[in-house]
Order: sequence, then C-alpha cells, then structure tokens
Amino acid sequence: ITDIQMPVLDGFGVAEALRAAGWVKPIIALTAFATEHDAEKCFAVGCSHYITKPIDVETFAGRVASCLGKPADQSV
Repeated sequence: ITDIQMPVLDGFGVAEALRAAGWVKPIIALTAFATEHDAEKCFAVGCSHYITKPIDVETFAGRVASCLGKPADQSV
C-alpha cells in the first residue's frame, strides 16, 4: 500500500522501483487525486489497484483482503 503524494519518493516512484526490482505482489495506490489520468498513471507504473481518499472502509478492507487472498467478509 502506497500513498501517491509522499515527499522525496512519491507512490509512482515506489511502484516503479518495486516492479523494477521484481516485486510481483499487488501494489495498492492511495490518493487524493481522483481523475482518470491519475488512475491511468498509477496503473502505468505498475500499481495493481487504485483507491481514492477519503477512504471508504469497506472498499479498502475488501481490496486488501482480496490482495491477501481472503474473502472480503473476513477480518483483514
């Protein structure tokens, strides 16, 4: 899980670096940016999922659960 807006190395850079290092597990991008262009950029750099803020708890929990291979109704 990475926030797109971080100082020094933003979430785009984190995702790119992880993928370049061979990371194959999901990367969830959290962002206050909510445009189609921002979502496209997240996916282009290797993010698996894109969630906008403010965070909807059910959506967030379900997405994390699916990344962990658990049904969404189980605790994360």
